[in-house]
Amino acid sequence: MTATEVFESITNGGTSDFALHARILAAHGPWCLIGGLAVLTDVVQGKIRAWQDQKRRPGKRKKDELDLMRILEAYREQREAMPKEIREQVLRK
Repeated sequence: MTATEVFESITNGGTSDFALHARILAAHGPWCLIGGLAVLTDVVQGKIRAWQDQKRRPGKRKKDELDLMRILEAYREQREAMPKEIREQVLRK
């Protein structure tokens, strides 16, 4: 069994899923990967909408919040695109 086959069996298609996700992102413009999070303006906006959705499970919303915080830590120039609550947590002095 190859390393890819082992990974596929453990992640139930993780390699294929990632490859598909990468193709979709590439079709919409430049993107980068930060600790497993693909960053693209549409992805960030989607994360913001998901984080604000009160119907989502609290754990999912917290994960979205942490993803947004990590993006802002890495890309301070994105501060104006982030909700005030996220900015205040990350940009404290």
